[in-house]
Amino acid sequence: MSVPGGRADPSEITRQPQGGDVPSEETATDRHGTPDRAALLALGEGVRTLLRLHQQMGISHYPLTPGLGTFVRAKQARPNEQKKRMRPPAPTAAPVGKKTAPAATATAGQPPPTESDRLSVLRRDIEVCRLCPLAADRWGVVFAAGTAPARLLVIGGHSRQEGEYSPTILFGGQEDVMLWNMMRAIGLGSGDIVVTNAIKCCPKADLPPESLHACTVHLRREIALVQPRVILAMGEEAAHAVLGTGEPISRLRGRFHAARQDDANGVPIPVMVTFHPRFLLAQPAMKQAAWQDLQMIQRRLSTDVQEEGTGRT
Repeated sequence: MSVPGGRADPSEITRQPQGGDVPSEETATDRHGTPDRAALLALGEGVRTLLRLHQQMGISHYPLTPGLGTFVRAKQARPNEQKKRMRPPAPTAAPVGKKTAPAATATAGQPPPTESDRLSVLRRDIEVCRLCPLAADRWGVVFAAGTAPARLLVIGGHSRQEGEYSPTILFGGQEDVMLWNMMRAIGLGSGDIVVTNAIKCCPKADLPPESLHACTVHLRREIALVQPRVILAMGEEAAHAVLGTGEPISRLRGRFHAARQDDANGVPIPVMVTFHPRFLLAQPAMKQAAWQDLQMIQRRLSTDVQEEGTGRT
């Protein structure tokens, strides 16, 4: 993508096809009345996208029609399997008497460990993590991509993959293409950023509610190692993990926030919240708003470079 002067048309953030229509409830079965799994999955994804759009717009209540009332009563009559799940142990201190994997330390005759060395230790800890049910029901773990330290840390929600799993797919196939187009549009390349997810596992199905809280301990270690100038939280999962808030994206984007975590100088890291590429692929009309958020990051990073050139920090 050509980006003269560091500016780009927000409509060019992605060139990915937008796909066909979402199948209706009637088209989710074949001519014999047998459920079509592919159509049902597409229908479910369409409903999920619509609900996510409503949430971004601040819609939180729906009128209780007779049909919806029947559905809700039937749902409430089913056993609540989630109550059977045990709350995971608090991701803080290790059990008494059990030693954890030692962090990378310097030994005589060897250079001190770098942030990348410590990230490798973090990766090993994530691989053996058992803090939530995803440890037993996941495609695998998707680690951060990039080299620490980095100017920008991009945080998504989780990697969504269907079919063949790959640990190099960060957000998703088309989502990753859009992400890198967005970064190039503000003059950043792979050497300038680290990309990660708030939830490190790639789930096979829906995310258990405990997963975001359980992964927070890993994310905080990751932020400390990457030492970013700015954090870009893409989507609600990332925003909630970094800021500790339950506010919707519509109320968070468009301005910088202070992260709950400080940089090496004890200063809170600035956080910009914007829409996830997955949401932008489904709602291309929101690209203009996302482009405004990206431009604010571009200006912030440019200001940091100018201050470094004059000797200020």
